[in-house]
Amino acid sequence: MAELTSVPVALLRFGLIGGALLGASWLVGDGGDGEAGAVLLIPVAAHSSPAARQAAVDEALLVDMGLTQGWVEADPVARERLAQNMRFVDPTLAGQGEAELVARALALGMERSDPIVRRRLVERALEELAERAAREPSEAELQALLAAQQERLSRPASVGLRQVLFSTRRRGEEAAADARAALAQLDANDPTAGRGLGDPMGALGYAVTASPQRLKALLGAGFAAAVDTLPVGRWSGPVASTQGAHLVYVMARTAARPATMAEARPKVEAAWRQAQARRAQREGLARLRASRPWQTVERAQ
Repeated sequence: MAELTSVPVALLRFGLIGGALLGASWLVGDGGDGEAGAVLLIPVAAHSSPAARQAAVDEALLVDMGLTQGWVEADPVARERLAQNMRFVDPTLAGQGEAELVARALALGMERSDPIVRRRLVERALEELAERAAREPSEAELQALLAAQQERLSRPASVGLRQVLFSTRRRGEEAAADARAALAQLDANDPTAGRGLGDPMGALGYAVTASPQRLKALLGAGFAAAVDTLPVGRWSGPVASTQGAHLVYVMARTAARPATMAEARPKVEAAWRQAQARRAQREGLARLRASRPWQTVERAQ
């Protein structure tokens, strides 16, 4: 990092129709604006943490990158913002066109201090750094990432079941007794035998395939734990839930397993591209810090 300099806060201000803007980087040196010979001075708050200082440097370098590329003039949002600023600070300019107002704003260096313009430049610069290093992943890279993220991508255990609810809201204390009576009347081995019995259950229908976590979220931990102990291929119950008493026919259980590439490819590719973009941005910022003359200037408190 370039040597830190401490100067009075007054020297970090520049006038804008009677106002003072703080936090903007500026250039000094023999070169003109954006030229290689000019040193980018970056104000940082006194006693700020190393992370905060690094963030200030990175932001200033990204903004400077955008200014050097002339992105402000080509960005309609930035242009409109600068024109609005000029109309605000000098109402007598309200009748001037956008081009004239933007030119005045640029002459004042307003593009270096306006937070919206700076954010636009930072976002575009980060996109540019990522795009410069964009490439298609190899199959080996995707397979390695899939293996590393199996905890997130693995297919959870699930259970397929048929269920009939006897709602405590509708039946009160008789819900469990009604469920036992219905169980005694139906064919215990017929998974279709419960259709039409019981009470409506909203989003959860007669046929359900869900993970234990999903059952827990829908019907409570007790219901999910009880279903895990039921036999496959016959009606059982009553099983208590947060909504009442259920008759349950377990069709099949599927164990948790690793995700295959065919199942997870869209998520794996998206994760790879995100990681690649972040890596490219870090490396691009490192190159900017190494190649662009800059210096931090501490704001006296």
